Order: sequence, then structure tokens, then C-alpha cells
Amino acid sequence: GRAYEPAEMLRTWQFWLLYAMFVATAAADLIVIANVVRFAEHLGLAAVVATAAATLLPLAAGVSRMILGGASDRFGRIHVMAASFVLAGIFRFGLVGAGTAGAPIAFVAMVVGSMFFSSPLYVYFPSVVADYYGAEHSSGNYAVLYTAKVGGGVFAGTVVGVLVAAFGWVPTVAFG
Repeated sequence: GRAYEPAEMLRTWQFWLLYAMFVATAAADLIVIANVVRFAEHLGLAAVVATAAATLLPLAAGVSRMILGGASDRFGRIHVMAASFVLAGIFRFGLVGAGTAGAPIAFVAMVVGSMFFSSPLYVYFPSVVADYYGAEHSSGNYAVLYTAKVGGGVFAGTVVGVLVAAFGWVPTVAFG
């Protein structure tokens, strides 16, 4: 297909949809990464539970990128992305439910599941950019899309702080 340059890519509605998806997914991912220990403490879970969740979180993220990246190559990126992000959301609700129920093992398992299915965003999006806009300028095009992580970081940091102050931890983590 056609090789889009970054300026051409920016003029397509598909890019802006991908950008919004990246912001939302990165924000959800970063909310868990940055706050899992504080959230576990807020729920009254033992320090060992928070430590286990924080320790297993990056392992789940790394392993999932290899597994789900390969799955997206084999079964189609859009289908695997959609399933992955839906499952990440389900696990996010699960970690809130397990935490509020005082189920420490389930809480850790839900954190791992949430990260397993949300972290491959950094694998999916470069490939989707190449698929949609061509391989010739894919590094530059992905660099433009990757700026969406800033939006995710702002949301996960600043906006989450405001939401926690206004509504509390449980709704913020559940719907963030």
C-alpha cells in the first residue's frame, strides 16, 4: 500500500482514533503501575500483598508482550488488541473487587491479569501504524503516535490525583 509520511498520517481520522486509544490504554496501564502499592495499602491489604503485586506486575507486562505480540501477528492485530483490552478492563474490575473483598491472592492475580492484557499496547500500536500507514515511515509515524503516552501519563498522574481526592480510590481505579 501507500507509504504515509507523518504529516499525511496526521490528516486521517484513523490516526486520531489510534491516538485516543493509546492515551486511554496507556493511562489505564500507568494507573495500575504507579498506584498498585498505594491502592493495596488503602484497601488494608498486607504489605507482602502490595509487594507481590508490584513485583509480579512488570514480569506479567514483559511476558505478555512476547506472547500477545506473537498472537497479534498470527491471529490479526485488531482482533487480538480488542480482546486484550477488553480482558484488561475485566481484570481491572476484578482487582478492585478482589481488593475490596479482602482477597489478597485474587488481588495479586487480578493485577497480573490486568497488566498481562494491557501492557502489550507498546507492541500492538507500532505494528498497526505500519499496517495502516506503510512500513517506509513507520518509525517516524509511530514516534508521533507515541506522544500519546504523555497524555496517558498526565491522566495517570495529575487527573488520577484529582479523581482520588474527589471520589476515592475504588471508583478511580475501577474506571480510570
